[in-house]
Amino acid sequence: MMYDFVTSTVPIHINYPRLFGQTSLLPTDVMINTQGRNFARRKVEQRECDKQLIRDMYDLSCKERESADQDIL
Repeated sequence: MMYDFVTSTVPIHINYPRLFGQTSLLPTDVMINTQGRNFARRKVEQRECDKQLIRDMYDLSCKERESADQDIL
C-alpha cells in the first residue's frame, strides 16, 4: 500500500506508509488471500500456481528488501 508520494524505490512486499514513519513487511499469506479475493470478484479461479508465483516472487526479492533496509526501513 502507498499512502503518499513515493520518491524512492519500494521493494515488493513492503507496506510503505511514509507519513506514519514506519514500514512493514507483507507476509505471503496476506498477499495470497488478497489475490484470492480479487480473483473471486472477477470470477477467476485462484490456482496453486498463482499462489506459488507469489511465494516465488517473495523469495526472489529477498535481497532487494535487505538492500533497501538502509533506505526506507
